[in-house]
Amino acid sequence: FIFSNIVVLGIFVKYKELRTATNAIIINLAFTDIGVGGIGYPMSAASDLHGSWKFGYTGCQVLQ
Repeated sequence: FIFSNIVVLGIFVKYKELRTATNAIIINLAFTDIGVGGIGYPMSAASDLHGSWKFGYTGCQVLQ
């Protein structure tokens, strides 16, 4: 799903008329979704495979 969010952001870059205040919410969601897919899921998956949280307090704060 990271790819689809990059496509969404690319469309907003290409078509300036889509950059409205209402669509700013969609842009924000695309950025945050990329962050969750790139950071949150891998950290959670690694911890699940390990059986406990591997990233300490700082890693926990990153995911909040």
